[in-house]
Amino acid sequence: MKMPRKTNRLYFKAISEKYQPILETFMKCGLLPFVEKNQGVEKLITTIRQQYRSFKIGLWAVHRKKDDEVIGIAGLMLNKGENGIVIELGYAIHPHYQNQGYAKEAAKEVCLFGFNTHRFPKIVAFVPPTNKRSISVLKRLNFDFKEEIMNEIPFYIYEATSNLEKR
Repeated sequence: MKMPRKTNRLYFKAISEKYQPILETFMKCGLLPFVEKNQGVEKLITTIRQQYRSFKIGLWAVHRKKDDEVIGIAGLMLNKGENGIVIELGYAIHPHYQNQGYAKEAAKEVCLFGFNTHRFPKIVAFVPPTNKRSISVLKRLNFDFKEEIMNEIPFYIYEATSNLEKR
């Protein structure tokens, strides 16, 4: 399976059952708001593995090169919404490793993978308005704000439509 390239500080690995404890930690920290409490991490892992098989994309574990520590997850997921099918960017970095540029580094490499390897014309990101750090990452990656959706949990939609290295 193809995955995003290594960066100067990070590498990616496919998520399997061995990542369940770290995903549970992320869930307890509120880093996986898209995972419903009753759904659980086991279902998330199954969904990610299905995305790998069916669409050759998914969320990957993000490891730090210098010590092989798992510091987060990042990837692309096929999302079927009201406006059709979109390719969604997702990422979460453990709080201990935040504010060090890892989210931007991982998200950028994942987007480049989507644009260059899969030739996706557009990648979107859904982010709650209160998640200022994530909004900052998307803006630094040149994602454009598209709209605010008011559901039971409001969120913003950001979109990128080209190779980020050329923007």
